[in-house]
Amino acid sequence: MKNLKISTRLAAAFGFILSLALILALIGIWNAITAQSIAAEIGQRRQAGQLMDQWTRAIDVRANQVMAYALISDPALVEYFKEEISGAAVRIKNYADQADALFTVPESRRLFQRIMEERANYLTILDAIHKALANRQTTVATDIVHEQLPAINKTYLASIEALRAYQQEQIDLAQRQATDQAVLSERILALAAILALILGPLFAWRVMRAITQPLRHAVAAAEAIARRDLSHVIRVDSHNEIGQLLNALATMTRNLRGALGEVREGSD
Repeated sequence: MKNLKISTRLAAAFGFILSLALILALIGIWNAITAQSIAAEIGQRRQAGQLMDQWTRAIDVRANQVMAYALISDPALVEYFKEEISGAAVRIKNYADQADALFTVPESRRLFQRIMEERANYLTILDAIHKALANRQTTVATDIVHEQLPAINKTYLASIEALRAYQQEQIDLAQRQATDQAVLSERILALAAILALILGPLFAWRVMRAITQPLRHAVAAAEAIARRDLSHVIRVDSHNEIGQLLNALATMTRNLRGALGEVREGSD
């Protein structure tokens, strides 16, 4: 390091400081990006949970409407529940279509396919009820409503609940990851700050010492020459700008000694 130029040493010092600042900035950016990604994932999964809540309520409402539709005999009420069932079917299909586009992760996709299988079985039961009522087979429709509809409705809702539970598990996991990420970022920032506090002053001291100590030697040599003391020994142990200055002072001292010797010899 002794032979490094002063400009190189100063550039190295500033480069070191800028590197520490860049590391701290990159850590902050990385933490912000990761936190944003986790927050987006949590928001998406909560949206999925809300969708499944609406889906579940719609299924429960339709199940009650189907039971009322199959058991009542008032024509006005029959027509009313028929229209309500049709509206509920549209809403449920809309929820299923939204979920189809929302769940793309393999495990959530597998659970969604299970829901679709249970939904197909559920629709088969509903179709059987409608056909029985259309053929005026009230007893058959009533038996299906009492014996088959509750069980298939329970299975259908359980499949949705399984997907909702998985989504909640992933939300909890993402929240733990966010907490761990925050703790890790704090530790990294603390470590970087400690390194900056230790290495920064140490590096600055080394650079200042490498510059000021040779300068002191040069000043001492110049002051000795100013006092006409040509016996001062000038040590040159570097080849940078200060080393060149010391070398020039040493050469000047030798030349002055030689000139003084020649003057003495001529006087003698």
